[in-house]
Amino acid sequence: MTEGHGVTAAMFSLLGGFLTFIWGSNNRRSHEYIRYWWEQIKQLENPAGHSEDANTKKNGIHLASNFESWRLKYRKESRGSEFGYAKLIRLVPLLFGIGWGYLFAFNLRAIILYNCH
Repeated sequence: MTEGHGVTAAMFSLLGGFLTFIWGSNNRRSHEYIRYWWEQIKQLENPAGHSEDANTKKNGIHLASNFESWRLKYRKESRGSEFGYAKLIRLVPLLFGIGWGYLFAFNLRAIILYNCH
């Protein structure tokens, strides 16, 4: 390996790590944004915090609350998937970040060894 390729590879791995950090931050912010609007929808479905009686459930629109109850039921039925989709999506940038960090360390080691000989 020539020195120029090791430095280039190290710089690209740093760039990859930086872009992965941006990706993970964007995922986190998108998740927060979705949770905010989800809660707003739930408040619109149940105005002023009224308890939901049979009459309210019959006449109201319950998109968010129906989904939440379905999701909880689905989780109980499928015990094998406790990890969850949202956690998996947030894990992907972390795994990429670990990979970029490994590549950077590997190339930095190669640069140091190349310069020592």
